[in-house]
Amino acid sequence: MKTKTKRKRHSAAFKAKVGLEAVIGIKTVAQIAREYSVHPVQVSQWKGVVRQRLPELFETGSKAVDDQEKLVADLHHNNSVMHPRSPRNLFSPQPRPHQIRWEPAGRRVFRFEGS
Repeated sequence: MKTKTKRKRHSAAFKAKVGLEAVIGIKTVAQIAREYSVHPVQVSQWKGVVRQRLPELFETGSKAVDDQEKLVADLHHNNSVMHPRSPRNLFSPQPRPHQIRWEPAGRRVFRFEGS
């Protein structure tokens, strides 16, 4: 029987270091991957993340704070809508008690508006 190897988890600092080295472009992605013992696809993905998020370092403070406040407000809204016990939950996995009708044979029958 083959033993399962544990998946490597790299720190954010390691990913940033490898990604930044790939962005600089002195070595090829394959050389960087071989040097740090990671897959070349991972190096390319981390390179893309570094390229994508690098401009955030130079944004003005007020815009970054506004974006963060909007994100937090959206998350609060989504949590209240998606919470299973929320009255506004449109995607409830189970019917509400007023939607259940018991039949003599012990079968549950769901009734919805208009039934």
